Amino acid sequence: MKSLIDDFKLQDATLLEPVREFPEYTVVMTTLWPNLIIQQQSNTLAMRQLVTRGPAAFELAWTYFGYADDDET
Repeated sequence: MKSLIDDFKLQDATLLEPVREFPEYTVVMTTLWPNLIIQQQSNTLAMRQLVTRGPAAFELAWTYFGYADDDET
């Protein structure tokens, strides 16, 4: 989108600042199946799944998981 709209920007740039819960960044990506990846990066947990929609098309489902003890921020 930025290449199409000159003044395209986030209203709140702090959205991109990670919450440091660990002294170092941690990145773990595990491929469970050719179309399913579980990833843990810093303090986030996510799942990416490719869903085929034909021989030349697919959808990417990207799910972020929260933690039971997360606060509102």
